[in-house]
Amino acid sequence: MTLTILVLIPKKERPEDFSDFRPISLCSIMYKLVMKVIANRFKVVFPNYISLEQAGFIAGRNISDNIIIAQEIIHSMRSKKAGRNWMAIKLDLEKTYDRISWDFIDMTLAAAGIPDFLRKVIMSAISSSTMQILWNGVLSKSFKPIRGIRQGCPLSPYLFVLCMEWLGHIIRSKISVGRWHLIRLSRAGPALSHLFFADDLIIFGKSDMDQVLLFKRILIISVRFRGIKSALGRASCIFPKALRTVYVIRLVSPLVFKEC
Repeated sequence: MTLTILVLIPKKERPEDFSDFRPISLCSIMYKLVMKVIANRFKVVFPNYISLEQAGFIAGRNISDNIIIAQEIIHSMRSKKAGRNWMAIKLDLEKTYDRISWDFIDMTLAAAGIPDFLRKVIMSAISSSTMQILWNGVLSKSFKPIRGIRQGCPLSPYLFVLCMEWLGHIIRSKISVGRWHLIRLSRAGPALSHLFFADDLIIFGKSDMDQVLLFKRILIISVRFRGIKSALGRASCIFPKALRTVYVIRLVSPLVFKEC
């Protein structure tokens, strides 16, 4: 039941590095059946646990809504006077699937109030797995992973979204003490700090050094607990066109960013 075959799917026509492959787990029928039953139960109660900023994998929410909101914010940044002091930071958290700590998953399930019996079943299924890699039609020797969740498991998206909710919680805690500056598209519009797109995250804030350094500290905390190791290297930062290039370079310098 716990034996899983790992298939590497190329992300582009001519892959040159392991990062150019997407690992997909071919789980056993019994494993997928048990995880699907649990996932269906999660689907019913998940909207009560996950904040409105997350639209991925949540019943009744449409990820295209977040895409439209993000597009409107970026448009306002580049065309309206009010958006001249904003910035947007996009993070690709996909690699976190393979790096997320099992202890952190267990802690998150406990914090969410998942019954102990169900939590132990989930953690046993995750931690007792044995894997083989299928490469050029040949299976490798079996090995046991020490972290991460499987892409291909019906429950994995829900576990991932639940764990990423901690990142949103940290941002909201900074907002509550006045350290994170929210943005508004209009005077009567809702205040926004971040949007989740399943395994992508866009963070919005004031374009100043204090905000950039606070964001960096938040990610450092996330790395320690969750394993978002490559998030900064895969980040993009969007600034208003009216912002001077010298100032943009100063803001980008503390972080490894690709400027847009």
